Amino acid sequence: PCRPILHVPANSGAKKIVIHIDGVRAFAARDLVEMLTNDVLSRNMKPVLGVLPEDLSRDKKLVAYLKRNRCNLEITLHGLEESSEYPEFKHTDTSTFDSERRAFVGVHRMLEDCNRAWRAKNLCVIAIHPDDFLTNNAFDTSKYQHYVSLLDTLRRLGAVSATLSDLSGNP
Repeated sequence: PCRPILHVPANSGAKKIVIHIDGVRAFAARDLVEMLTNDVLSRNMKPVLGVLPEDLSRDKKLVAYLKRNRCNLEITLHGLEESSEYPEFKHTDTSTFDSERRAFVGVHRMLEDCNRAWRAKNLCVIAIHPDDFLTNNAFDTSKYQHYVSLLDTLRRLGAVSATLSDLSGNP
């Protein structure tokens, strides 16, 4: 059953994080998306899923998963295609992928990026790309350990997850 996670008031003084699992799409790495999301939920955090709507209704398993967890996550429209000009986040503070270096970003750099963002605005938007945890189309355990370590460290630091609704004051 769906057990709502308490939202974060927009004016909270806590270090806020938005965990944005980006590029969720039909028939693509569904098990990995569920694992990424479940690891966030198991830490009493609330993720934001950027969902591409194309063919979504045909992926019954993904739709069922999203419905089952609807009160514990926020779904945003990613765009009709991956190269959409209007992503739901115009800016992220850190990401699992460095597009300039074309490389996976580890936990230490992501935490450094969040520390800079917290000093500037008390909010760190973290973009998580499911495909970044694959190497040659196979699940990469060592990369995934960076993600788990990131989530655990964020909890130890007292960071609280927020959604776009939380930040706008409309939970």
